[in-house]
Amino acid sequence: MNAKFTGKLMAAGAAVAMSISLGACSGGDMVEQNGASVSISGDTIVIGSVTTNSGAAAAYGEAEVKGFEQAIAEINEAGGIFGKKVKLESMDDKGDVTEVSNAFNRLSGNRSVIAVAGPTISATTAAVAPLADASKLLSVAPAATADSIETGNYMFRACFKDSYQGEVAAKFAAENLKVKKVAVLYGTGDAYSSGTAEAFVNTAKQLV
Repeated sequence: MNAKFTGKLMAAGAAVAMSISLGACSGGDMVEQNGASVSISGDTIVIGSVTTNSGAAAAYGEAEVKGFEQAIAEINEAGGIFGKKVKLESMDDKGDVTEVSNAFNRLSGNRSVIAVAGPTISATTAAVAPLADASKLLSVAPAATADSIETGNYMFRACFKDSYQGEVAAKFAAENLKVKKVAVLYGTGDAYSSGTAEAFVNTAKQLV
């Protein structure tokens, strides 16, 4: 298992744990969704997930689902939440903003879903953020890094922003590696790559 996959797995586990904590622990056995209180007094707590399991970013979505499942298995083995088992209801958004909106709306319409883990990429997370606020359904994205994402009151993320990653990388290169001159290679068609590169360059200019 490579480091990138492991990182996605850990972020996914953190995201589902945060989703459960924020959703299930926000108000005893009741949480608010779509302006109404939803009971979690049954035998099962349902967490939804919306991830990119097909298409170009499928490897990331698949890693996240594995992380969600692992986190839930560990929680259930430890006795669950409030003595209740946790169940995952997973949906594939195909990395598409229309698909992710439809998937999220289906989950928010399910009165048993108390929180959502996901989406996977920044574009789909940006599409879901206003829907999360409108439905008051707590959502945690494991790997959405774009600075432009408005997390709002119900949309959270479990990772660092592009600008922070670029800034830290530049400081490490200058302060730890003692680099005085550096070339930056990045993908112009990739928002994550270009956003991180821009932050790296801006910070590096201030340090050297």
